[in-house]
Amino acid sequence: MKKLILIAMMVHGTLMSDLFAQQRYQNEGVTGVTVITDVIYGNNKDLSGNPENLKMDIYEPLVDSLAERPLIIFVHTGSFLAGPSALQCTGSKTDSAVVEMCTQFAKRGYVAAAISYRLGWNPFDTDQIRRMKGILNAAYRGIQDARTCVRWFRKDVTLSGNTYGIDTSKIIMVGQGTGGYVSFACASMDRFDGEMNLPKFIDPDCCCPLTELCSVIDTALSGDMYGLGMGAPDRPLNTENHPGYSSEIHMAVNLGGALPDSTWLEVGDVPMVGLHNVDDPFAPYTTDWVIVPLTGKLVVIVSGSHDAIRRANRLGNNDILKTVTWSDPFSIRANTVLVSHLGDTIPHQENIEGLFPLILPTPSSPTWEWWDPTNPIACTTNDPNLSKVISLAYIDTVMGYVNPRIVVALGLDTTGGRYISEIFSCCVNAIEENIDPGSITIYPNPANTSLTIHSKDPSDPILVIELYNATGQMVRRVFNVNITSRYVLKRKGLPNGLYMIKVKTKEGNTMKKVVFE
Repeated sequence: MKKLILIAMMVHGTLMSDLFAQQRYQNEGVTGVTVITDVIYGNNKDLSGNPENLKMDIYEPLVDSLAERPLIIFVHTGSFLAGPSALQCTGSKTDSAVVEMCTQFAKRGYVAAAISYRLGWNPFDTDQIRRMKGILNAAYRGIQDARTCVRWFRKDVTLSGNTYGIDTSKIIMVGQGTGGYVSFACASMDRFDGEMNLPKFIDPDCCCPLTELCSVIDTALSGDMYGLGMGAPDRPLNTENHPGYSSEIHMAVNLGGALPDSTWLEVGDVPMVGLHNVDDPFAPYTTDWVIVPLTGKLVVIVSGSHDAIRRANRLGNNDILKTVTWSDPFSIRANTVLVSHLGDTIPHQENIEGLFPLILPTPSSPTWEWWDPTNPIACTTNDPNLSKVISLAYIDTVMGYVNPRIVVALGLDTTGGRYISEIFSCCVNAIEENIDPGSITIYPNPANTSLTIHSKDPSDPILVIELYNATGQMVRRVFNVNITSRYVLKRKGLPNGLYMIKVKTKEGNTMKKVVFE
């Protein structure tokens, strides 16, 4: 497991009133971002039945005074095919857009987990039914893996003391491109009968397709839609992970992608927000065929963002988003842009809450992506005009439209959660923040060779210790300290100076200034 630190600029001479005026979750704070790579959240079977570790990169605010933060699970694009490869430019948790958006989410105060998930199917099959079966089973595995990740975080909170400071009542699934199929499905797929055995999902090769409604998804091979084994934890193409924990999410966001069928949406499903190119050549904006970018072949008919989010509004699932009069420039653009599309060719305003129709000069789908044109060497794109500058502009639109709606849908407090780096950058003598000033003691202070951290409450042991230097950079992190209520943190060559120590317990966080001399 590798850890990277992305350091952002610090703001000097900023008034405290200005700091508190910043809106957490909507605007970036003045902190950097910690990235811990290749955290294993599960192990499952690939298309050949071989075990595969499921990994994620976790992005956190570098220093943060909140004990629990909303979690964004970010699902990358790539047509459910292994990539980047010689045939496509994207397809991993380290894609340019994934790294950029997860970093921006973390700078706004979220924890973001960019996940890998099982890939693989045959887009070159000459038979449309077999292509449909291939991609739907690939999507099914992606849905299982995303829900496995949700359960992993809940299990970590219960058994490991909430290592990453997650508020499990506020989990958002964000899917980019192909990942949009996963995020939409995680928001709506909750029963096999009536959803995965709709007529278009019936396998004509089963014994009695007209009487038995044989789905192309065989749960005897692949387990249920949550990745659980239904009484047999080890299936030929699925091993269940983290049973007993909820797979529930609280909001879904898609950047492209589609819903396998709009009828999956029912009253009471979570709010949904999406941005979608009206002329996306691969994932339809309304309801139409999915087309494989590599081959141009038809695969299956699905419901794009327009039809899915319109239905979410009609069912009342997006009513919470309508409690606000949106007057920001992103919302105004979304509601006033003139759109024409299949079935409604007269230019019109959509006015669908939660839907941002993108009008692009070329029929491109990866509007927020960029890559080095020499790596992969044979990487192909349908839009030769893509650039980092253009892509970052579209990512600004994503952030400007999506984040305020997350705040409203989940009732987030945008005024709390002051970053410790803000304290260091403008007012190092700020008052220390403690959950319970008397429950944690740290001594000696000043210290020479080590600090002792002691929890006086035996029922509330120490879980995680973090130490930050005067620039806000994390210089030490100790996990799973809950074997004891007392821990000795050795100096190990740290230079003289002022530090901030953060101690996490089940009851919350304690932060104190300490000095090494």
